[in-house]
Amino acid sequence: MARFFFHILKNGVLEMDTEGVEFSNHEAAHADAVRFVRELLAERIMSDGTIDEECVQIASETGDILSEVECGSLVRLTCASYRT
Repeated sequence: MARFFFHILKNGVLEMDTEGVEFSNHEAAHADAVRFVRELLAERIMSDGTIDEECVQIASETGDILSEVECGSLVRLTCASYRT
Protein backbone atom coordinates (compact mmCIF):
# COMPACT_ATOMS: atom_id res chain seq x y z
CA MET A 1 0.00 0.00 0.00
CA ALA A 2 1.17 3.48 -0.82
CA ARG A 3 0.00 6.83 0.54
CA PHE A 4 -1.49 9.33 -1.90
CA PHE A 5 -2.39 12.96 -1.25
CA PHE A 6 -5.30 14.90 -2.72
CA HIS A 7 -4.41 18.58 -3.04
CA ILE A 8 -7.27 20.89 -4.04
CA LEU A 9 -6.59 23.79 -6.40
CA LYS A 10 -9.33 26.43 -6.19
CA ASN A 11 -9.14 29.91 -7.69
CA GLY A 12 -5.38 29.66 -7.94
CA VAL A 13 -4.95 28.67 -4.28
CA LEU A 14 -3.59 25.22 -3.48
CA GLU A 15 -4.95 23.51 -0.36
CA MET A 16 -2.42 20.85 0.58
CA ASP A 17 -3.56 17.47 1.89
CA THR A 18 -1.20 16.69 4.75
CA GLU A 19 -2.73 13.37 5.83
CA GLY A 20 -3.16 11.39 2.63
CA VAL A 21 -4.91 8.06 2.12
CA GLU A 22 -3.47 4.63 1.43
CA PHE A 23 -4.34 2.86 -1.82
CA SER A 24 -2.98 -0.18 -3.57
CA ASN A 25 -1.92 1.87 -6.62
CA HIS A 26 -2.26 5.18 -8.44
CA GLU A 27 -5.25 3.96 -10.47
CA ALA A 28 -7.23 3.28 -7.27
CA ALA A 29 -6.30 6.70 -5.89
CA HIS A 30 -7.32 8.39 -9.16
CA ALA A 31 -10.68 6.58 -9.17
CA ASP A 32 -11.31 7.75 -5.61
CA ALA A 33 -10.44 11.34 -6.59
CA VAL A 34 -12.99 11.14 -9.44
CA ARG A 35 -15.65 9.97 -6.96
CA PHE A 36 -14.71 12.79 -4.58
CA VAL A 37 -14.97 15.44 -7.31
CA ARG A 38 -18.35 14.10 -8.45
CA GLU A 39 -19.66 14.30 -4.87
CA LEU A 40 -18.29 17.83 -4.58
CA LEU A 41 -20.02 18.84 -7.81
CA ALA A 42 -23.31 17.30 -6.68
CA GLU A 43 -23.17 19.21 -3.39
CA ARG A 44 -22.49 22.47 -5.23
CA ILE A 45 -25.38 21.92 -7.61
CA MET A 46 -27.78 21.01 -4.79
CA SER A 47 -26.83 24.11 -2.79
CA ASP A 48 -27.01 26.41 -5.84
CA GLY A 49 -23.27 26.99 -5.51
CA THR A 50 -20.78 27.77 -8.20
CA ILE A 51 -18.38 25.38 -9.82
CA ASP A 52 -15.09 27.19 -9.64
CA GLU A 53 -11.98 26.36 -11.60
CA GLU A 54 -11.20 23.54 -9.22
CA CYS A 55 -9.15 20.45 -9.64
CA VAL A 56 -7.79 17.75 -7.40
CA GLN A 57 -4.13 16.87 -7.77
CA ILE A 58 -3.10 13.36 -6.84
CA ALA A 59 0.39 13.36 -5.37
CA SER A 60 2.72 10.57 -4.31
CA GLU A 61 4.46 10.27 -0.95
CA THR A 62 7.48 11.99 -2.49
CA GLY A 63 5.34 14.97 -3.53
CA ASP A 64 5.26 14.21 -7.25
CA ILE A 65 1.97 15.18 -8.92
CA LEU A 66 0.84 11.97 -10.63
CA SER A 67 -2.41 13.20 -12.16
CA GLU A 68 -5.20 15.75 -11.85
CA VAL A 69 -8.98 15.55 -11.92
CA GLU A 70 -10.52 18.79 -13.15
CA CYS A 71 -14.12 19.53 -12.16
CA GLY A 72 -14.99 20.68 -15.65
CA SER A 73 -13.83 17.40 -17.15
CA LEU A 74 -16.57 15.52 -15.27
CA VAL A 75 -19.47 17.76 -16.28
CA ARG A 76 -21.26 16.96 -19.51
CA LEU A 77 -23.92 19.38 -20.57
CA THR A 78 -26.28 18.67 -23.43
CA CYS A 79 -29.07 20.76 -24.80
CA ALA A 80 -32.18 18.78 -25.63
CA SER A 81 -34.46 20.11 -28.30
CA TYR A 82 -38.14 19.60 -27.67
CA ARG A 83 -40.92 19.94 -30.22
CA THR A 84 -44.33 21.09 -29.16
